[in-house]
Amino acid sequence: INKHSTQLRVVYRDYFVIRSNMTTLGGGVVVDTHAKRHRRKYIPTIKRLELLESDAASDIILSTLESSEGSPLDAAGMADKSGINLSEVRSELFSMEEGGLIVEIGGGLYYSSFNLEKISSSVVGWISEYHDKFPLRMGAQREELRSRLNLANNEYNHLISLLAKRDIIDEDSSVVSLYGYHPSLKPAQEKVVKLYLSKLEESPYSPPTNLEFDEEMVGFIIEQGLVVRVGDGIVFTTSAYNHMLDVIRQRINDEGEITVGDVRDMFSTSRKYALALMDYLDHQQITRRVGDSRILR
Repeated sequence: INKHSTQLRVVYRDYFVIRSNMTTLGGGVVVDTHAKRHRRKYIPTIKRLELLESDAASDIILSTLESSEGSPLDAAGMADKSGINLSEVRSELFSMEEGGLIVEIGGGLYYSSFNLEKISSSVVGWISEYHDKFPLRMGAQREELRSRLNLANNEYNHLISLLAKRDIIDEDSSVVSLYGYHPSLKPAQEKVVKLYLSKLEESPYSPPTNLEFDEEMVGFIIEQGLVVRVGDGIVFTTSAYNHMLDVIRQRINDEGEITVGDVRDMFSTSRKYALALMDYLDHQQITRRVGDSRILR
């Protein structure tokens, strides 16, 4: 072929010749119109190209999945994009999955094995960077990762579940982390936390709100169950919070209700702390406001 200053369009099964001046360097046939750069002599890539050369329906299905890159496809999507009959697509899926060419992530959604490996590496890389940036957090928000991957909710949920089953990541309803990741304090940070907790314990029902303490460490000790934040700047030790909660529940059981003033007087604290605590209990669905009083839900 002649040297062109612009890219040439090719289609599946096009023949080509590569020349340098008048010397023929090689030639072949196009088997993948969505090829990416690969490592030389990489066995999985070589096997995949050999399969594509066979001109079978499975080759076209695989090529269709590869071109979808970040998004999985179901059988109908593969049929629509490849032009192959839906029943034929379905008949090929089992053998292709058995052969390790594709992976069902759940819900009838498939990735090519190659694309799934790429996405897995991308997920691991991004979460690793997140852990490096925020070492005291349990993990990244699930929704933030979904947005980065640009996947629909059902696609994302199936992908995350698969990666968790493969022990690549850990996940719960709100965060994702690398498998086995557990945040921990450094010795110097442990000393700071002990000092902070001791300051809170000096006045357990009216803890100081002007202490200088790193917000990331506050989040960490909340996750560890050492403190409870009930309002802006108001943090109780967990032992103090649990005691107040027990007393408040008992008072409501005995009297039928409780007011902010009652809470203030019972714990010899100020209205600021009593109001923040009762608003927090309302938010936690423990109590419910009725007029100026609270009752148990």
